[in-house]
Amino acid sequence: MNIFVTGASGLVGTYLVNEFKKENRVVSLIHSGLVGRFQKESLDGTLHVYGDVRDFHLLKEVLSRYEITHVFHLSAIAKVKTAHKDPLNVYDTNIMGAVNLFEACRQLDVPNIVMMQTDKVFGEKVDANEYDPYQPSEPYATSKACAG
Repeated sequence: MNIFVTGASGLVGTYLVNEFKKENRVVSLIHSGLVGRFQKESLDGTLHVYGDVRDFHLLKEVLSRYEITHVFHLSAIAKVKTAHKDPLNVYDTNIMGAVNLFEACRQLDVPNIVMMQTDKVFGEKVDANEYDPYQPSEPYATSKACAG
């Protein structure tokens, strides 16, 4: 499989990439050059693309060039405090980043897409499941609910 992981240098992304790279070709989208030691070790052996998930043309180029068959969308601005301080950037990144990625996948007929979600979309509900209604109560949760 040819796998594309957005948010590959994040907490979940590094673990996911580390497993996938054992038997697959992995292309990792990394937003900044700031990668810690653990992330660097996890990303070794993958193809790195530095860029922004909001860059539609970059996404389309990567999906096409590397003949991507599976996409795992994990990138997001996930810090709740950041979302309160800069909600416009959070909405732009989390919603339009997903829209750009999904549209690029649609145009190129990428058959398999998985998007990482958060329990924050359910608000204060404890033990929520995928059938419960979304009830986001802050900008980060709202952006993820809109993107999902």
